[in-house]
Amino acid sequence: MILIFCIIGSFTVDTTAFCVWVMLVLGLLACFMEENDIRNAPAILSGLGKAIEKNFSNTMIKTQGDFRGFSDRPVAAVLGIATPALWTYLISGSLWRSRKTSINAGA
Repeated sequence: MILIFCIIGSFTVDTTAFCVWVMLVLGLLACFMEENDIRNAPAILSGLGKAIEKNFSNTMIKTQGDFRGFSDRPVAAVLGIATPALWTYLISGSLWRSRKTSINAGA
């Protein structure tokens, strides 16, 4: 089922079979990397780095250096608030559990 959605999604990008083949080859490469304990995240982030930098620069130019330009739209504002809130919740929960187990171990 996942493969079908991936094929449909890659075909809709440019409506060519080339996009489907690129997706399949990269999927096989990712499987190979996973089997050999090679981390996938740095490879993915290195590919996205230029696009993220370009979009960040464009936004900063359009807003003349004002960071509030990232939260002009409601969806962006909600995600901008939800992301640090989720990080805080997860980190504090992890610290709370580790503190709780260390207290129980010491008693």
